[in-house]
Amino acid sequence: MTPDLEDDYYQTKAQDHARIESLIVQAEKELADLKLRKSMMESDFEGLHAHYLQLIIGEKDISTIAKKTLLEYYAYEFLKPLKSIQLSATDNYDIWQTKHFYVRFQLTDKNQLDLYFKLNPINSMYESSYLPLLTIDSAQRSVQVNDDQILHLIRQWHGENIFSVNQLSLFNYDVNQILAHIKELGFSVSPSLIDNTQQLSVDMETDFPVEETVLDQVFITTMENEAYDFQTENLGEIRILLDKNQRLTIQLHPTSAVLTIDSDQWKRSLLDFFTSYAFLVPLVVPSK
Repeated sequence: MTPDLEDDYYQTKAQDHARIESLIVQAEKELADLKLRKSMMESDFEGLHAHYLQLIIGEKDISTIAKKTLLEYYAYEFLKPLKSIQLSATDNYDIWQTKHFYVRFQLTDKNQLDLYFKLNPINSMYESSYLPLLTIDSAQRSVQVNDDQILHLIRQWHGENIFSVNQLSLFNYDVNQILAHIKELGFSVSPSLIDNTQQLSVDMETDFPVEETVLDQVFITTMENEAYDFQTENLGEIRILLDKNQRLTIQLHPTSAVLTIDSDQWKRSLLDFFTSYAFLVPLVVPSK
């Protein structure tokens, strides 16, 4: 064999060797990825939580399919109570559907997991949107409830007639089932206006003044119901007494109002309160 042919032979051999090494590295990565996904499939919640901390919070380099698999399995563990209302997968890996609403999960730029909820409108002419209601901080094992979305639901129900009272009541119940389950998983949950396991005691400040016509209608309604009362003893303050020792106090300001809601010993959420006393909704939802 001539030197030139020998050099070509060894050069080809070296190229084949490099290609084989590259294939081995790739195969080892694929095998490791398969083993990782297998481990996720075999993990209980704590195992998935450990994977989440290591891979998502730790920002490890994993395949797209492994990341999607982990997020899907992990999110499902928080939604398990919804099996009672036919929780099932959709064509989109990040969206689940139930008998009453859809749930979408999304990873934030802080590696937290947001849960969005979308109720079905009672009128097919309307299109509802996904509401970012729960933020799961796995590093701190805590959950934050976005209370602003509760007022948004009340506005869509009362002002836009997109949802029914029954829908909001069922939604309130189902979300509380999720929150109770999350607590059982060892997560803390922020105090929230959708919690129906505590007495309601909250101060709310609106960004608009209370109109005289609204107060007049509230006054008329309270006067027509023997269980209610409308008091204006203190200047600039109105007290609306309701049944079961519940009350709503209004402090009037030129460009806003401060509402204090006290349900006494009655355990209820803000959704439950305003759907029970719909005549009070215009105090927190501005007219069009």
